[in-house]
Amino acid sequence: ALPNPKESYYCAYADLLMDLDAYAEAQVLLEKALQINSTSSNCHNSLGRLKTLLGEYRLAIESFMVAITADPLNTQAYKNAAIACYRLGDAEGSQSLIKEALNLDPTNIELRWLDCFLPIPAAINSRDAGLRVRERFAKKLERFSKLENRHELDVRSIGNVGPSYLLDT
Repeated sequence: ALPNPKESYYCAYADLLMDLDAYAEAQVLLEKALQINSTSSNCHNSLGRLKTLLGEYRLAIESFMVAITADPLNTQAYKNAAIACYRLGDAEGSQSLIKEALNLDPTNIELRWLDCFLPIPAAINSRDAGLRVRERFAKKLERFSKLENRHELDVRSIGNVGPSYLLDT
């Protein structure tokens, strides 16, 4: 209702609507936000989040990459892009994005947690491969358990990241 609303207002409202599963309304607000500022990293990050929620992972990654290009320090966009890559089955892409984000923010507990799980493939083809994955995971989890700020992790903030055989319990 303001005479000159900022795109950030529309993005914030769209984020709230996504939390309420009101995706169509969120889409409309994000389109308005991008009309105001088509290069807003936060708006493209929110649009990517919406596309992820809709299961449109390729479009989500495109939006997250625009967000990263607009603001290469936006670790949230790296994290979200990594999750979308993971859900597409691109473990290599997701790991690369998490590494870049960790270079920017090495103490970020959410990124550290994701770094434990993203290397685990959805399916393991052999016993040897499974043993290697388990060994890497155990080492990463052990390092995570030694972090002082590990208790700050809100698992809800990173979504259901990890192989379905671990999450379906």
